[in-house]
Amino acid sequence: MKNLIWLSAYLIISAIFSSCSKDDENTSIIPEGEKTNVNVSLNIAPINAMGTNINDNRTSIENFWLLEFDQQGKNVAVIKELRFSINSPETVELVAGVNMKLIVIANVDKSIVFQLGKQTYEALKNTIYTLPVNSSNAIPLVGEQVVSITKENQTLDAITLERIAAEVKFTINNTSSDFQLTSIALKNIYKMYYFSKGTISQSNIADYSETPCTIGEENYTHYIAENLMGTNSSIPTDKDKVTDKLATFIEIVGERMSEGNKEIATFKMFIGENEKDFNVTRNNAYNYNINLNLADASDKRITIEKIPLEGIAAEANCYILNPNSEHELLVPVKRVNAFWGTEEGGFKTDHMLNDGNNQGKVTKWIARIITKDSSKELLKFTTQQGSSANDYIGIKPTGNEGNVLIGIYDATAGEPAQDAKPLWSWHIWITAVSYTHLRAHETRHDLVCRLLLEKKKKKNPKKKKKKTYNLHLSVYLRKSKIYQDSFGSI
Repeated sequence: MKNLIWLSAYLIISAIFSSCSKDDENTSIIPEGEKTNVNVSLNIAPINAMGTNINDNRTSIENFWLLEFDQQGKNVAVIKELRFSINSPETVELVAGVNMKLIVIANVDKSIVFQLGKQTYEALKNTIYTLPVNSSNAIPLVGEQVVSITKENQTLDAITLERIAAEVKFTINNTSSDFQLTSIALKNIYKMYYFSKGTISQSNIADYSETPCTIGEENYTHYIAENLMGTNSSIPTDKDKVTDKLATFIEIVGERMSEGNKEIATFKMFIGENEKDFNVTRNNAYNYNINLNLADASDKRITIEKIPLEGIAAEANCYILNPNSEHELLVPVKRVNAFWGTEEGGFKTDHMLNDGNNQGKVTKWIARIITKDSSKELLKFTTQQGSSANDYIGIKPTGNEGNVLIGIYDATAGEPAQDAKPLWSWHIWITAVSYTHLRAHETRHDLVCRLLLEKKKKKNPKKKKKKTYNLHLSVYLRKSKIYQDSFGSI
C-alpha cells in the first residue's frame, strides 16, 4: 500500500514537471540576433483635410519595403515585396531583439530605395525622395514603430503609414474689375521629400522651386513636399496673412490699363490650415475656393505696381510702324465705344466695351488679324485680350513690311467664331520704304488714313529729280491733333 502511494506521488510530480517543461518550451525567449517569423500588419492613416478626415480604402500597397534597425541604428533586416496587404497580417522574417526600429516604406520607385538596406537608421531618416508625385495613390507612404521581438510567430501592433507629401487643390473665381489674369503659379515649393517626419528646417532659397499653372482651368491639383514655416498668432484674418518666410503660396497675377499706366496686381495666398498657419504638413489636404478681387485695397495679400506706359497711341483708325522698331505700340480699344456709343453708331450697348461706368455688354474681348497683304509674319500681339474699354491692344512689328488689318471681337460668351464680325478694326501700315504721298483725311465722325502708294520708278534723266520731303503721320480728330509720329524722309 505504501509503495502504491509513493508511485502515485511520483507520477503526479512527473506529470507536473513534464507540463512545465513543455510550456517553457513554447514561451521561451529567442536569443537576440536570431531570425524568427513575426506577423506584421499595416494600416493607412486618414488624410487630414483641414479638420476633416478622409479615409483611404485601399486593401493593399505596392513596392513594400520593411527595414529593421537594432538599438545602435544598424540595419539588420530588409524585406521587399511587390505587394503587401492592408489590415491583414502577413508573416515576415525579422531579427529578434529589444527596442528594434521598424521602418516601412511603400509606393516608392525601386531606383530610389534599392540601397536602403545598407544605410543606418539616421541616414535613412535624412534620405530624400526626389521623383515627382503626380497622383494621390502615387504618394510614397512611410511608417515607423519600435518593437521588442522575443518570440516565434509574435504578432506586432499595426504599423500606421502616412503620406510624405501634401495635396493642394484650388479653384479661382476672378471678380476683379478690369483685371486680366496673366499668370498663376504655386511657389516656394520645397524640392525634397524627406522620409522623416517634420524634422527638417528649410531656409535656403536654392532648395525651392515653383510650378506654373495654366490659366483658365476649372480646378488645380498639386502634390508637394512638407514645408514647415511655423505659425503667427497675431494675424487676425485671411486678408492679413503675409510673411517674409519661405512659406509655400499660390500666386495669381493680373494686369489692367488705367490712365496711361499698366497696373500689375500680385496676389499671394500662403498655404496653411488657417490664417495663422504657414505650415505645409505631410498627409494633409488643402482645398481652397479663391474668390479673387485684385482691386481690393484692404487685402494685404495684394500688391499693385503701376508702370507708366510708353508707346501709347492716341485714338485713330490707322497707324504706321517701322518694321525694325523694338518697341510695342499700344492701341486704345476705347475707339470701339467712340462709334457704337454715339448717335451715329446707334448707342448699341451689345457692341460697346464695358468700362465700369457705362452699359456696355462686352466684358471680354480678343484681338485678331483680319487680313494682311503678305505671306510673311508682319506683327505679333503683345496684348491680345482684355476685359474693359480702358485696355489696349499691344502689337510689335517682326521686321517685315506690309499692311495688316486687325480687329477686336466680343469674347464675353467664349471664343468668337472664325467668321464673327469684328466690333472695330485698325489698319496697321508697316513700312520703311519711300512713298510720295501720305495724307490724313478727316471726316465728321471718324478718321481714316488715306494712303496713296506709288511704286518707285527707275531713274529717268529726262525727268526732273524728285525733291526729298520729311514724312510725318499726323492724325486729327475734329480739328484736334492727338497723335504725331515723325517717320523719316522720302
